[in-house]
Amino acid sequence: MDVTVDAEGRLHVAKLTALPEPPSLIDLRKRVLAMLPRVDLPELLLEVMGRVPAFEAAFTSAAGGVSKLADFHMINDRGVGLGAKVVTGTVRDSLHMIDVAFRRDGGPRPEVLVTDTGSYSDVVFGLVHLLGMQYRPALADIPDQKGWRIQDADYGNLSRFARGKIDLEKIKRHWGDILRVVVSIYTGEIRAYDLLRMIQRDGNPTPLGEAIAHYGRIFKTLHISLTLWNTFYMDRALGQLKAEGYPLDEEDLARLSPFVRQHINVIGTYSFAPPDLGPAGVRQLRNPDEPDWEEDIL
Repeated sequence: MDVTVDAEGRLHVAKLTALPEPPSLIDLRKRVLAMLPRVDLPELLLEVMGRVPAFEAAFTSAAGGVSKLADFHMINDRGVGLGAKVVTGTVRDSLHMIDVAFRRDGGPRPEVLVTDTGSYSDVVFGLVHLLGMQYRPALADIPDQKGWRIQDADYGNLSRFARGKIDLEKIKRHWGDILRVVVSIYTGEIRAYDLLRMIQRDGNPTPLGEAIAHYGRIFKTLHISLTLWNTFYMDRALGQLKAEGYPLDEEDLARLSPFVRQHINVIGTYSFAPPDLGPAGVRQLRNPDEPDWEEDIL
């Protein structure tokens, strides 16, 4: 890294060269994604919660917590230093994350935000998606996380996990104010940090804050389930490729991400009947060398 100091004592760091993606990584990523089974979202959720019988029992109410980070930096897949903000170690850095994304020093606005656990909150989940981006934090302490449902129906294996109730009526009542908040952040009229302080009092959300949090819990629940499902089947795909003699480089494996959704159908009729996975209890992987007619249609 080239670091210099100019005549006025200002520190300059030369732009870093993006880490190249070798052909082996590009091919591996393409093959693994092409092998992931296509699945409807409801079946994915049921499969995740039913794969390990004791899994849903480990989910309890969110414990919360305070970030110990002292600063927050924004990077993407092409470089670092796109935005940064120094914050106190006692303030949850989720209050600043959206401002960093919208007040970056360069580069296009990100489509996906991947952060550590310190940047997570239900309110941020809601605001990020309302602002047209996808939020994919790395959630620590999975047993402390909680899934949320919309209806009081019997969700089978999902019932114990998704025992939180999303209040759609509260979202509807505050929908006009929610949209005004989102537009104000998007246009730069207010900072997200200032807004988030306004919709919380003594550590508790105001009615508007609760409405945004309820909206965010929809996407939080999906994020947890999709990541677990993808990780399971990506591991099976890699195991099959290894058995077939495909060369697997450790550096390439470290750069694979479970944050992919192209193979998941989120539209249509939702059925929460447990999926028939056959005697093996798993879905069959797709053949990456065969053409995918569904992708041609899309």
